[in-house]
Amino acid sequence: MLQGTKITGSKKPAGLQLRCCEQLCCEQLSTPTTGENVETTDQEQSRGGRPEGRDWTNYLVGRLRFAVLYLDAVEAFGVTARAEKTGNLSDARRHAEIAYQKIRQALEANVTIAKDHGDLGAVALMNKFCYRPIRQKQNELHAE
Repeated sequence: MLQGTKITGSKKPAGLQLRCCEQLCCEQLSTPTTGENVETTDQEQSRGGRPEGRDWTNYLVGRLRFAVLYLDAVEAFGVTARAEKTGNLSDARRHAEIAYQKIRQALEANVTIAKDHGDLGAVALMNKFCYRPIRQKQNELHAE
């Protein structure tokens, strides 16, 4: 362990490219998170192992897919709020659409792996507190 080491300055490592969340968010609409790479992963998963292991792996992959899509939706909805606050309604509408698509995909990913009533209850809560508010904000922005 390095004790007493001070980290000074805010230099970024050489070759590290930082991009703002708005750029990433816009690119995600045209490049889905759950695209062709997932199909390759599914094919690779079916190449061996016990059925119980494959079921568990599919469950974990589905949970991770849900988590990534949920965080994408949260990020896009945050950009929506900032754009609306600054009066940029076209960006707000665009990011609300991204948030809507991502939260819908996240809920669909979660439903496909639901194993019990607890998982379905989580989907119902996400529907009430995430999907509906995003859909409502999207409808408000399109009405303006």
